[in-house]
Parts: sequence; C-alpha cells; structure tokens
Amino acid sequence: MIKNPIVCSIVSISLFLYLSGYLWAGEPGTFDYFYSEPSTIGWIIAGIFAIIAAATIFLTGGVASPIVVSTGTFIGNTAGLSGIAATNYGLALLGGGAIASGGFGMIGGVALLTTTLGFSTDVVFDFAISKASSAYSYYKLVEESKNLLTLPPPLRSTGSDRYEKAFLKIKEFRKEDPVNSNFNQSILKEAINLSSLDGLEDKDELQIRVLLSYLNFATNEYKEAAIQSDLSIRLARKLEEIRTLPAFLFAVSSLYEESPDFKLLNENYFKYALMAEPNNDLIPLLFSIYLSHVELRFKGSTSSYFTQVAEVATEEKINKYFDQVFSIILINYFKSLKIEQQRISSLCLTDNLTIKDSKDTLSAVKKSLSEYNSLLSDGQSVLIKFSSVNGNEDEKIRQINDFKQLLDMYTGDSARLNSLILSLKEYQENITKYSDNIKRTYDSQDESNRSLLIWYVISFLVLLMLVVYIKIKKTYPFRSYSIKTFKKK
Repeated sequence: MIKNPIVCSIVSISLFLYLSGYLWAGEPGTFDYFYSEPSTIGWIIAGIFAIIAAATIFLTGGVASPIVVSTGTFIGNTAGLSGIAATNYGLALLGGGAIASGGFGMIGGVALLTTTLGFSTDVVFDFAISKASSAYSYYKLVEESKNLLTLPPPLRSTGSDRYEKAFLKIKEFRKEDPVNSNFNQSILKEAINLSSLDGLEDKDELQIRVLLSYLNFATNEYKEAAIQSDLSIRLARKLEEIRTLPAFLFAVSSLYEESPDFKLLNENYFKYALMAEPNNDLIPLLFSIYLSHVELRFKGSTSSYFTQVAEVATEEKINKYFDQVFSIILINYFKSLKIEQQRISSLCLTDNLTIKDSKDTLSAVKKSLSEYNSLLSDGQSVLIKFSSVNGNEDEKIRQINDFKQLLDMYTGDSARLNSLILSLKEYQENITKYSDNIKRTYDSQDESNRSLLIWYVISFLVLLMLVVYIKIKKTYPFRSYSIKTFKKK
C-alpha cells in the first residue's frame, strides 16, 4: 500500500491519464472506433453481422439460379470466408434489395438477380410511364430506400456518459432482424432522443455527433444525417482527427438533395472515407451501400456515375478488396442493364393502349436504349480492369468468363431492343396517320354539313318570310283607287 501522498497523487494522475487514453484509444470519427471495443477489432464478424439481414433477401425470396449462388460464393471466398457464410455474405453485398428503388420490393431483389445473371429476354417486371421517368421527390426517394442495405449499429460501448446511455438503448437492437424492421427502427429512434449534446465539447461531442449521423442515416432521415455528418466532419477537422465514417455518411445522405454535386461527393467524401482508412474490412460493404443509393438517386442514367465509382475502386491503397469491389460494381452494371432491358420490353410490348399510344413512352424507351448502350460500353471497360488484376486464379478466371459471357448476351440483345423501339415508333406513326385521315374526313364532313346547314337556314328564312307576307296580306287586304275616284269626291 502506497502511503506517500505525493506518490499517491502521481499514481492517481497517471492512472487517470492511462484510463483516458484507453477510453479514447482511436478516433471517434473512424469505422475502427465505431465498430470495435478498445483493443478488439473483429472486422469480419462485424461485416457478416452488417449484411446478415440483407442475406435474408436470398434466403426468403426464393431459389436463386446457380450463377447467382456461384457469384455470391466467389465474393465471399475473396473475403476469406467459406461455405454458406461466404455465399450469404456475397449475395448480400450484391444488393438484392436495391431493386426496391424500382418499386418491386425485397422479393423482387432475388428475381432481379436471378434474371440478371441468368439472362432472359422474358418480361418479369411491368413498367408504367411513371417508373420510366419521374420528377425528383425527397420523400419518395426516402420511401424507396427503406429496403436498401445499410450499416449496422455501433459495437463500441465505452465513451461519455451521454454516449453510454444511448448505447444501452442500442443494445436492445435485435441482431436477428433487419435494420429496417419496425422494432429495430424504434430502438434507433429512441437512441436519437437519448443522444444529448448539451455541454459536450471536443471528442465527447464528436463521438455523439458521429453517433447521431449514423442513427439518422439508419432511420432514413437523410437530411438530418447530412447535417450531423457535416458538423462531425468540421469538428474532426478542428481536432485534427480522421473522419472516415461521417465522410461516408455525408456522401450517401447528400445524394438525397435535389441537385447533388456527385463529383464533389465522390471525390472529396466517399473516396476520402476509403483512402483515410484503407484497411477497413467493411470497404466492400461501403461500396455496395453507396452503389445502391446511387442507383436509386440516378435511376435511368446510372452508367456515368458507376464509372466514377469504379475509378475510386482502382486506387492502390484498397487493392486488397479489389476482387470483391469490382464484382459488386460489375453486378450493378448488369442489374442496371436488366432494368433498362425490362423497361424497353415492358413498355414496347404492353397491351395498355394509353401507354402504347403515348409519345412519352417512345421518348422513355429511346432514353433507356441510350443508357443501355452506355452501360454496355462502360461495363466492358470495368470488366477489362477486373480481368487485368491478379487474374490467374482458377476461380477468378471462371468468374471473369461468366461476366464476359453475360456481357456478350446483353450486347447481342441490343439489336432486339432497337427493333422493338422501331416497331413502336412505326406503330405510333401509323396511329398518327390514321388519326390525321380520320380528322380530315371529319373536317370534310363538317364542311359539307355546315354548307347544308346554311342552305337549310336560308331556305327556312325565305319560307318564313313568304308565310309572313301571305298572313299580312290576308289580314290587311289592299284596295285599288283611281285618280278619278278622288276627283268625284
């Protein structure tokens, strides 16, 4: 037992400093800090937990085709997993739920993946004009985003009293349920109310702001998530801290603005979130989440945006995730190709005459074909990059061949889609000509009818005048008088 008061003071101060350093080991703005206990990482476990709910899309949605399973397994194997864990991990990262952005729901995700990777020209999804082209609506985007893949809640339990109070509520989160389940959403929203910032500053404030950024993002409150993540970034810069997690959340949440600056978000925020923490094993998940939101926000014109994301994926710093990330990017190209193919086929072959006769339909399918061709071209470039890096392993060679074969199928279908559009154009032109002929016929008949009517009116007036004259003459007969008669008088 230490009796010297000076020594006791020194020990106490040292212990306090040690514990403070232990508490703040790491930086609150990083994925490493948010998803780990001090000196405990467990990235792969965190990664599997993050996507296990999304894997339910596959497990409950039906039986996927063999190529879907093999692609999922390939991605899982590149992450160092095996068996069903590898397959579920890979399938979840393929983002089956992203089809929710087209309005088809969770089950539609498996149907999309199956038809995308199995390739079929059959029409699976019906498109209305409203789905072919629609105006920006924040609330509609939010509603459609609710089934998209998202980040899991934090794993770190230590921090300020405010943080630990909020974390106690987060611990009630049901790991076996999706993040977007009603119960889990209510837990996350309650945690927001418990995350008070009053009187906090520096790292204590940063930890709560990052937590609020995440909680608002996970509950689809993207405007507030963008505000909190921006404030987190500013505070982290002031404290000279790494800010990868809020940078990622800001990049995704800001996509929900009416006119987002995608180049700025992609280069300054999404790219930073990866490059400043390059050993983050959640990087493939980040790409999957980011791409699904990009597809939702820019549906119908995704190719150029996917290409910018692919450029980030070529960075040498994150090369260890190359195979996973490029597989995910390529699948997103294929999914978008399938959606454009389905849109063209559905609208051109529809039995609904209101849709078929509309000029808006022809404009929509022409736009879809242009996007389809852009996706083919850009997808080919991405596949070449994918093939050029470490392509000697048998499993990767097989996967590359599958992708090449699939891309060739979509390329070959371009002629059929073009033919459908030409047929629709010819049909509408014939309808227009027929309508013009009918209009001319009616115009001619109208002119004849007008002439006949005028003749009838004139005849009626003449007859009426004659009748009136006769009537007047009978009522007031005229007498003839001569000059002689007047003289006699």
